[in-house]
Amino acid sequence: AAADAAREAAAAAAVAAKREALLEASEPLPWAGVATAAAAATETETDAETATETRTFRGDSLEDAASFLSWRVLDANTGEEIGIVKHALGMAGGEVIAQVGDERDDDDERDDDDDDWEVIYEGAASGDGGDDDEWDGDEEDDDEDAGEAEEGSRDDDDDDAEADGAPPPMSLVLRIAGARAVAGAGGAINALPVTHLVPLVPSIFPRWDPSTSALVMDPPEGLLDLGIRQSEIRALRRDLLPYCARVNATELGMPSRRTLMRSGREDLATRVAALGDSAAAAVTLGFTFKRKPDGYWENIDFLRDALLQLTHAFWFEEMDEESEEIFWYNDISGALSFEPPTEASGGGLDAPVMPSVADVLEARRYDVHHAILLHGGYKEVAGRLGWMQKRTSENRHLLQFATLRREMLEFLEEAGEELDVPPGRLPTAATLTGAGREDLVQGVKWHGGFVRVARRLGLLNSRAAELTDVAVAAAAFRDFARAHDVPALHDGARIMPTNEQLIAHGRHDMRWALRIHDRASIVELAGLHDPNAANPNTGGARKRRLKYDDARRYMREKVNDVAPPLTSARRFREWCEAGRRPWFIPALPSEYYSKRGEWRGWDDFLGAPERPRGLRRRSDRMKSYEDARTHMRTLRDAQRGGDDDGAGAPYDPSTTAPRTSSEYKRWVRAGYKPEDIPYDPVLTYGKRRGDWRGWDDFLGREPGWEKTRAERRRGRAKAGSAA
Repeated sequence: AAADAAREAAAAAAVAAKREALLEASEPLPWAGVATAAAAATETETDAETATETRTFRGDSLEDAASFLSWRVLDANTGEEIGIVKHALGMAGGEVIAQVGDERDDDDERDDDDDDWEVIYEGAASGDGGDDDEWDGDEEDDDEDAGEAEEGSRDDDDDDAEADGAPPPMSLVLRIAGARAVAGAGGAINALPVTHLVPLVPSIFPRWDPSTSALVMDPPEGLLDLGIRQSEIRALRRDLLPYCARVNATELGMPSRRTLMRSGREDLATRVAALGDSAAAAVTLGFTFKRKPDGYWENIDFLRDALLQLTHAFWFEEMDEESEEIFWYNDISGALSFEPPTEASGGGLDAPVMPSVADVLEARRYDVHHAILLHGGYKEVAGRLGWMQKRTSENRHLLQFATLRREMLEFLEEAGEELDVPPGRLPTAATLTGAGREDLVQGVKWHGGFVRVARRLGLLNSRAAELTDVAVAAAAFRDFARAHDVPALHDGARIMPTNEQLIAHGRHDMRWALRIHDRASIVELAGLHDPNAANPNTGGARKRRLKYDDARRYMREKVNDVAPPLTSARRFREWCEAGRRPWFIPALPSEYYSKRGEWRGWDDFLGAPERPRGLRRRSDRMKSYEDARTHMRTLRDAQRGGDDDGAGAPYDPSTTAPRTSSEYKRWVRAGYKPEDIPYDPVLTYGKRRGDWRGWDDFLGREPGWEKTRAERRRGRAKAGSAA
């Protein structure tokens, strides 16, 4: 304790010594209208002839204040240096109307991206606040403190002057650049810049030392703390920037305490807490703090607005090095814009672009990320909003059709004549690739292909332009039908190629020809059959089937060439039920071609693999449906006995023919079935052969026999219960 007291006494003595030395080296500052003892003694001891003119300073002359630029400012209480005078400000009505000072120094405490740094006017200004030194901008941060300082330095007469309609008098404020010691990592002491805004008035600046260019300042209590606080706020804001969420292009979100703690920055969390709660700290630091209420993100409209703001925040302004033209680039959509983008553009493409997980997390919008997961994930949200998924390809800016239009037309203007592209035509993919514009080829594919893009650009597709003549178009369809072995009908006429066939072979030019020409004219000139043409008698489409040989070849080469092959009538039926049968193949080929005397069996029609001679499938060894039906009816007539409703003794397969499906199964299991009668007639005659007509017809029962039998049973049961 004694040692501490001794150190404190020594420190106090050192401060007192510095203060005394400063008072001895300095002299009173000659303010105009302020009488001092030194000035009076000078006038008494010096004759009028030999006395030199004493310089005085006015409190409203910016020229006088500018004379102190680059002077040192010393604290009258401690003798320590406070800083260097950098600027002289002229204040009136709470605003900076004129200022004089050096250009901004590199070691100034303001950040490079601060937008509130004012323009420094070179040259001294007079105290009248003329047009040459007029300041029209609004000052922030430091200048707000300057306004407070200026208000404190006004006299009561200022209010009377304003009441009379005269312009308010100008007060002077010095901007002093100093430094404050801050403890750094490893015990190091760092000096951080701090700016003090101090009114230039006699009560605060009573003395000076012209020989050493020093002003002696007697600061009121708390005045220097204002500058230190602003310096601390700027430093804290700068340290928090890496943890801020990007709300939109101009706003940054206040990082939460949880974010800082998870990042290992407990020191920043402590410094933020010193400013108050999160909302108050956000206001002080210039960040956005909007805590969403419970259930806010359940509304997808709010999520859409947040995503639009986030996408808009990824626009960056750039300049073309060659033309020096300003343009904007969006890092999410890849779009380019030569006009300032709007938030509603959603990235600048034809449809808004959904940000990726990396984009949302990079912007530190964890709230938006969890809201997206709440609605099913990024892909689900993009689908519900009708937005495009983000693409990472190099030329994704061409996803915007306006950009593709501009670059395609510029290409035609610059190289169209050299590449022999006819006027009004869209260049082919080969032409664009040969010119090194694969990006335009990719862009055309993104927007639907050359035919669709040509139509949207008001141009003709180079390939399709040849088909503007209907005769040439008809010849193209005829050649296509022959080259691709399109099936022929009974009369030998080939079928008009379908839209699916044209797409599969990339003949979009022929599809375009069908839109500009009469379809019936093309069909007639090409000598083809159009299944979609209306029948004049019925009004329906005349869908004529293929001849047997053509249908057989189609089934063998076009269908069964793809696994799994169709090897039976059952598989053919399943193929039809799956919706894969074309219109020119009949749904019941056995009936259709049997009527025309062409049917040769399923093996021949489908091209089933041949079996060794004498080996037949089990189903082929069975009787036909008609023969099996006759056998079962004959057996029923020969073994009929008892009641047909089975109300007597239990069924005996050795004495009674089966009357139901269940009795038929018992009859089969008992071993009374011949070898040429199938175990499952429904499968054999139904799914495989297509001849099944029901159990009533197969067993020789009267239609509705099962229903009548059940009614008789219920009647007997009711009579028995009544008895």
